[in-house]
Amino acid sequence: MKYRFKTLLKDRSLLFFSILFPIVLATFFGMTLKGAYNVDTLKPVEVAIVTNENYDQDQAFQEFIKTISQEDGLLAPRYVSEKEAESLLESGDVKGIITKTETILLKVKSSGIDQTILKTVTDEYLVKSHMIENLLANGADFQQLMATMNDTTNYLQSNSTDNVNLSVIFFYTIIAMSSLYGGNWYMRCICDTTANLSDRGIRFNVSPVKKSQALLCDFIAANVIQFVSMLILLAYLIFVIGIDFGNQISLIFLTILGGSLAGSSMGSLISAVGTQAYQVKTSLLVGITMLMSFLSGMMMVQVKYYVQAYAPIIAKINPANMITDAFYSLYYYGGGSRFYMNIASLFIFSGILYFISFIILRRKQYDSL
Repeated sequence: MKYRFKTLLKDRSLLFFSILFPIVLATFFGMTLKGAYNVDTLKPVEVAIVTNENYDQDQAFQEFIKTISQEDGLLAPRYVSEKEAESLLESGDVKGIITKTETILLKVKSSGIDQTILKTVTDEYLVKSHMIENLLANGADFQQLMATMNDTTNYLQSNSTDNVNLSVIFFYTIIAMSSLYGGNWYMRCICDTTANLSDRGIRFNVSPVKKSQALLCDFIAANVIQFVSMLILLAYLIFVIGIDFGNQISLIFLTILGGSLAGSSMGSLISAVGTQAYQVKTSLLVGITMLMSFLSGMMMVQVKYYVQAYAPIIAKINPANMITDAFYSLYYYGGGSRFYMNIASLFIFSGILYFISFIILRRKQYDSL
């Protein structure tokens, strides 16, 4: 195991792609993409208020619109005629038209969150109007009427995340990519112990060393180096780039461990199957890793959601998506069943690939060396 550590740590190519390349990529992402997908606070809804005779005579309605516009910041009203309101709605400058007749009329052109807010606002006013009528019928005083009218609903609620930032998905995919690139460490080990892949493999197979013992030592050495390189990347993302991974350190380490094992298992299976040269197998691992990273949202964060919506089976078997989704669950939900499902999927994925590759390696025989 000691000599395997020495051999791996002297491979400059592996060190570059496992440590330096992800850090360089994270640096560029940090300069260009960090904060690019911040979800801002909801902006006031542009709405046209028709200033007809009914509106001018209804002081309560005017006060209601003023309260939710100026104090709550929910609406951005434009006081116009009915003709101008129609024109603004048609051009898309406003999301809806509110007209005061004997009741309240709302006209919208499409559906969405802004239109839903307008519908809720008008419904609230209608409910309060009926409440005031009932209060007047029962002899309520002026203070009760004003308290009822000014008691507006708070439509905006804070969630547990102070700054919802979708750009963190890009940095999660960097960790996923680096985890799967880690398969190169174990691929190098297996190629060094497989006779039809390298001269070192030939020397190993004629030596009096038990293959199972050597594979176990290689497994430990490769995964320890990969895990440490992932911790270095994680520290760089947190302390230099400033990415928030939450405060559940043990679960973060568990995710990194699962990702490292997934990458190592991919490297072991690709090494065990076929007789292609080590460089060919390395290129295959890199190509598969980049495809998986793309499908998990590395180049476009929207791709992740398209895959989950239209090809969920791909998302479920993609280890890069499992890793990013685990971090996503920690960041937004603090863990939960979704997090543990992804972690379990990573370990199951790794176990299946390790089992297949070890079966293949055990059965390999050579007519001559």
